[in-house]
Amino acid sequence: AQKLMSLKGRSISSYELSPNGDKVALLAMPAPDKSEKELKKLGFMAEVYELGLDNKQLHIVELTKADKPLTPDAISIDGYVSDMNYSADGKKLLVKTQPTALIDDKYMKSQWHLFDVDTQQVTLSFKTEGKLGDAELSHDGRYVAILGAEDKHDPATGRLYLADTQSGEIKEWLPDFMGHVSDFEWSNKRNTLNFVAQVSPESFIGQIKVGSNKYKKLVKEGKFIAGSLSVSDSDKTIALRANTATHPNEVFMVRGSKTTRLSDSNPWLNDKRFAKQEALTFKARDGVEIGGVLVYPLDYQEGKQYPLIMAVHGGPESHDKNGWVTSYSDPGQMGAARGYAVFYPNYRGSTGKGVDYSKLGQNDYAGKEFDDLVDMKQYLVDMGLVDTKRVGITGGSYGGYASAWG
Repeated sequence: AQKLMSLKGRSISSYELSPNGDKVALLAMPAPDKSEKELKKLGFMAEVYELGLDNKQLHIVELTKADKPLTPDAISIDGYVSDMNYSADGKKLLVKTQPTALIDDKYMKSQWHLFDVDTQQVTLSFKTEGKLGDAELSHDGRYVAILGAEDKHDPATGRLYLADTQSGEIKEWLPDFMGHVSDFEWSNKRNTLNFVAQVSPESFIGQIKVGSNKYKKLVKEGKFIAGSLSVSDSDKTIALRANTATHPNEVFMVRGSKTTRLSDSNPWLNDKRFAKQEALTFKARDGVEIGGVLVYPLDYQEGKQYPLIMAVHGGPESHDKNGWVTSYSDPGQMGAARGYAVFYPNYRGSTGKGVDYSKLGQNDYAGKEFDDLVDMKQYLVDMGLVDTKRVGITGGSYGGYASAWG
């Protein structure tokens, strides 16, 4: 191996090779100013909050053979560059910017642009409102799929948009979709988008063609909880990460109607007993549909009452899925093995049920969405599973606030 390029005194935050391998686009912060170094030597170490912020910069480097490591120059683009994505022919880049490095700008003022690699100019900008996720150009460069929000009040990036690079028009591709799109990738030979959709508490893999608002399901809900996907060059195979109630994320392959698991990262789990796990749905006191994922005690006996651990998800713009629910902060099967019922509540304001549902908790924190937690606890008591005097609540981030309110 040989050193290809060097950014003296700073690190590369991310990079992407062009499709034919002749260039690399990379993002990096600018090198510290010499005057800053001198001030630090003199003992001036003050940091003024939200002032003096540097913008992350885009660099494009020709991968030519050289005796010495290449030193790339930054390209002049207004704002802080947070992401980029090459077109299939390598002539265009999708570049994501925000006005400054501030987190509020990241959430509320990000924008995708079409950037010409040869002229090093932005040729088109796509206007969206609110939170903004990934973007990708179709194989012929005509269309851009964008993951964004419905408006500035939408708490999650679960709306799928389609932009036309010729007209500049951008529109929601799946209007009124009662779920959240979490990942996508274009096919390589036609303008068909493959995507993962989270429909609380399950997920499916879908496919949709340009010119249509109707999708077909390649893998229906209940098979696994799908994560990021990747499409083969032939378009015949999709590889993805997915988990189930009995194993964390593994690699799966989808080819036609056949789904195959390729990896087995934790073979020791094959010899373990797993507690029963199921998704529940019922009505809150005001009629709103709520639910969650329940893990029964491992040796559950009908009619016996058990202690409950209610593990509240954060966000609240997220939801718990009916897949692998055991991790460093989630008791899941570990709690069940010790005789606890473990419940993951998807209270109002959770994602996976469309935008309107995800907004239900806004301006009412510790209000109706907290009542949902109480109603869920009571539901588990009424079904005869839980001892009402032995109930615990836990959670991280926003789930920590809910626990404190509890």
